[in-house]
Amino acid sequence: MTSWVLAAFAVLSLSTASAASAAASAPPRGEQASVAARPAGAQAAVLERVDQLMARLEQAVTERRLSQARANRWRSALHTVRRDVQQDARRQGFLGLADLATYDRTLAGVERDLGGHDAPEVLVNR
Repeated sequence: MTSWVLAAFAVLSLSTASAASAAASAPPRGEQASVAARPAGAQAAVLERVDQLMARLEQAVTERRLSQARANRWRSALHTVRRDVQQDARRQGFLGLADLATYDRTLAGVERDLGGHDAPEVLVNR
């Protein structure tokens, strides 16, 4: 009876050890999702677009095409997008499609207010 218990314990130990090593060699959870959920360079594209819109906001205020108060609201929104993109990329390791759609709506609102009908395509593939 004792040898049977020892044999069962040995089998359980081996299966637990092999499961642990398989889990250690597998990519982290969400790693597979990051490849499918994010277009290449999405973080850089959003941040570049934010920078361009900030410059356009400054130019619009200088040319008096946009009030200072409205420009301040859009600046705040753009700073929020920048912060959220960096936090999401750091925390999750990728930007999800839902996040990209949210950022795109904010950026498109700024472009609309600036009169930019030549807005780039949305970041999320349709």
